[in-house]
Amino acid sequence: MPESSPPSWLLRLLDELGYRVPPHARPIDAYVDRYGDSRYVFEVDYGSGPRRVELLEEDLRTLLPAKETGPRPDPMTDPELARLTPTRGEFGEVWGKSLHPALVRAARRAELRRAASWYRKEEAPDWLFQIPVGNGVGKSVARSADSRPGSFSGGAGPGLSNGANHAATAGEAFLQSPKAWLTATLEHRPGTLHVKISGRFTPLGGQAKRGEIRRITPGSMRRLASLTRELESQGMVPEFMITTTYPADWRGALGADKNFFQRYEAAKRRLEKMTRLWSAVKRQFRKTGRMPRNHRLIEEAYYEALEQVAELSREYLRRAPDGTLVKRHLEAFLKRFDRRFGQKVLARVPDRETAEALAEHYQEEGTYPMVKVLSSKKGGYEVVAVLYRVLWWMEFQRRGAPHLHFMFFDVAEIDMDEVRRWAGQAWAGVVWGLRSLARYLSAEVGQAYDTLRALWGKEAGEAFFAEWLAARGLDFEVWKHLRAGTRVERMRKEHWGYVNKEVVGGAAKAYQRRVPKLYRNVGRWWGYRNYRRQKPKRVEIPMSDPRAAGILLDALKHAAALIPKPAFKFRQKLERSVEAIKNSEPYAYLTLWGEAGSLALKKVEAALAA
Repeated sequence: MPESSPPSWLLRLLDELGYRVPPHARPIDAYVDRYGDSRYVFEVDYGSGPRRVELLEEDLRTLLPAKETGPRPDPMTDPELARLTPTRGEFGEVWGKSLHPALVRAARRAELRRAASWYRKEEAPDWLFQIPVGNGVGKSVARSADSRPGSFSGGAGPGLSNGANHAATAGEAFLQSPKAWLTATLEHRPGTLHVKISGRFTPLGGQAKRGEIRRITPGSMRRLASLTRELESQGMVPEFMITTTYPADWRGALGADKNFFQRYEAAKRRLEKMTRLWSAVKRQFRKTGRMPRNHRLIEEAYYEALEQVAELSREYLRRAPDGTLVKRHLEAFLKRFDRRFGQKVLARVPDRETAEALAEHYQEEGTYPMVKVLSSKKGGYEVVAVLYRVLWWMEFQRRGAPHLHFMFFDVAEIDMDEVRRWAGQAWAGVVWGLRSLARYLSAEVGQAYDTLRALWGKEAGEAFFAEWLAARGLDFEVWKHLRAGTRVERMRKEHWGYVNKEVVGGAAKAYQRRVPKLYRNVGRWWGYRNYRRQKPKRVEIPMSDPRAAGILLDALKHAAALIPKPAFKFRQKLERSVEAIKNSEPYAYLTLWGEAGSLALKKVEAALAA
C-alpha cells in the first residue's frame, strides 16, 4: 500500500468506533499518551493546504461523521471474541463458587469488552504481549525493536481501546494466572493499619478528574479518623476547643463588598412591590378596558426595578462567597493566637549552631510540644517554644454560613480563661479587618445600647443604636458580631470521639458536610498545625507468592481476637475480606484500628522474615 494511504488498522479502528472518514481528512497515526487517553492524528485539507490535527477519542465526532449503519454490534455475538472469554463453567472455577446466570452474563460481557480492546503499551509486562488477539487482528503481538512507548508494533499490531476501560484482552491470561497482577499492601501508622489487595488487568489506569467540590468525601473523613487514631495512640488528647462563626451578613463578610448583599436584597424587595402594582394595573385593564392615570410611572418603575435586579444578579455571581477568604481568616486567627499565647522565646543567641543545639536540648526534655529556631529582627537567632498543637475542621450551618472548630491538644502554659476573654475580639477583628475593637467594648457603647433598648424595645432600639454608632464612625454589624461572641470550652472527655462524631455524623448533620449554592473555592475541610505525622510503614506481598494468602489469613485471625464483640459490623467486613483472600478475588480492603492493626503487622513481618 502506498505511503500516502492511511494505515489499514487505523481505518478499521475508526470503522469499529462508528465513524467514516471524509475525503478531506486522512488518518495518519494513533497512540495512547502517558495519561491513558487515546489520541488520533489526521491531515485535514479545507482547500488552503493540508493541516495536522490531533484529537482525543471523545472529540472525533467534531471531525468525522458517524456511520449510518445503526448501533455497534454487541461483542457477545462475535464468535472470535467469545472464544477469548471464560465460559460459565470456567467462571465458576475461577471464582471458586457458582454464580447466578445473570451475574455470569454480566461478567462475560465485561470480559468481552476487554477482549475487544486492542491496546498494547511498550512498558506492559511480557505476559500481556503473549495473549492471543481475535477478530482477525493477529494471533500474537511481539515487541518491536524500533517501537516507541504508546505506539503499535508494526502495521499488523492492534489498535487502541474502544471504550472507557482502556483495557487489554485479559480473558485467557486471567484463567492462566489469576493472581499474577494482584498485590497485598499493608500500610501502618500508629493506631491504623490499612490492608488492601488490588491490581489491574493492564498497567494502564484511569485518569482522575477533579470537579467542583460539593461535599466532603468519604476518603477525607477516613483520613481524618486515621489522624485521630494516630494522636490517640501517642497519648495526645483534646484539651479545649474554640468555635468561630460568621455574622448574620456572612455573604457580605466573604464577598468583595460587605454592603452589596444588603443592596441586592433591598432591590429584590422593591421589585416584588412593583410587580404587585404592575399586575394590579394589568388586571384593571382586563376588567375595565381602561388604564389608570399613573400607569406610565408604574410601568417605568417596574422595568427599572427589573433591570436593577438583573444587573445585581450578574454581580451576585461575581461576588459569591469565596472560601479562600475563610482560609485567610483561619491563617490570620492562628497568627494572632501565636503572638498572644502560642509561642514563648526560650533564648536569644548570636549564632545558629548554638540556637539549634539549645532547641534540640529543650526538645529532648519534652516540656514543650515543639521547639524551633527563628531569625530575630534584632539580630541573631531565637529559640522559640510552640505551646500547643491544633486540629481544625470546617462545617456549614443551616443558614449556609461556614464556621470553624479549633481543637487544641498537647497544650503547655496556656490559660484557657484568658483565651476565652481574647478569642471573640480576635475573631471579629480578623473577619472585619480591624486591629483594635476597644471603641466597641467601651462602657459608653454598652450603656447606650441598654438605654435605647429599654426605651424603644429591641427592633426600634437597635435601629436607633445603629444610627448612634454610625454617627461615631462605628459599624453596627461589627458590634453585633462581637456581641455574639466566640465559644471556648474545655473538653469533658479525653478522647477524639467528638471530632469523628461531628465530621462523620449521620443524616441529621448531613447539611454540615454540603457546600451551599454559589459558595466557591471551598478548599480543605480540615487540617492540623504544629504536628508532624509519622511516615507510614509499607509492606507489599505479591499475591503470586504461594505463602501470601496464608500469611494474611493468619494475621487477620490473630487481630480478630482483639476486636470487641459489639463491633458486629466490623466483624462482617472482616469476614468479607477473609472470604476475598480465600477465593483469590481481585480486590479486598480492610482497616484495623489500635492494637489489632499493630499485632497484624507484627505477624506479617515475622512470617515474611521466617
